[in-house]
Amino acid sequence: MDFNKKQAALLYLDKNGFYFYTDGLPSVISLAFIDNAVRDMDVVNGASLIAQVKAFIDQYRLMPSMITIILSPNVAFEKDIAGLTREAQAEEIKNFIDTIPFESVLTRTYPIEKGVKVIGFNEDLYTELKNGFEKNSFGIDMVIPYQLLGTDQTLIKNLTTDNAAQFLKRCDHLKQYTLLITEKQKNPGPSPVTETVVQKPKKNYTRLFVMIGVFTFLFAVLGYMLITMK
Repeated sequence: MDFNKKQAALLYLDKNGFYFYTDGLPSVISLAFIDNAVRDMDVVNGASLIAQVKAFIDQYRLMPSMITIILSPNVAFEKDIAGLTREAQAEEIKNFIDTIPFESVLTRTYPIEKGVKVIGFNEDLYTELKNGFEKNSFGIDMVIPYQLLGTDQTLIKNLTTDNAAQFLKRCDHLKQYTLLITEKQKNPGPSPVTETVVQKPKKNYTRLFVMIGVFTFLFAVLGYMLITMK
């Protein structure tokens, strides 16, 4: 799907929904997540979220666009890790990612003085939002944590129509901070910004439940044999 010719749009993602703006809208518009779609930043039902996105697009008659998603501090998990050896730093990054309460987590590290800043986000929420928009011919250009906006934070903090339009005109320089890895970034040259992208694997609960069931059955058989032998 060719997204190159689409106009730019801004989506500010917060805990309970998002704000949206693109050129031509008279004001910033918003969507509040319904409980059976998203609750506490966790996707309850992906199909419901996708349907809600479509209804939002239809309601405001939005034209397809390339969306820059800004992650509110309320939805992104952050930790600065500094003053450690490379091995200790890697272990601390892993420990932090493990504390983020989602099965699948999209994370990236950014250099800071004597260490790194780690930021993580619920990958399932991003994926379902992406699916919802892409099914309606929209595209996702980049996903930027609010913490990395620098002076542009003032535009997002007071998200008026004028500030949203101004942000869209000047946001290209933020692509270096996106959480989304590209083919070019997989084998980067020396860079003052990009460190790494890590994804926390989903837990295999099905296998765990099967193993528990097998052990329960074996203990039951053993108990039966012990009783019959008496």
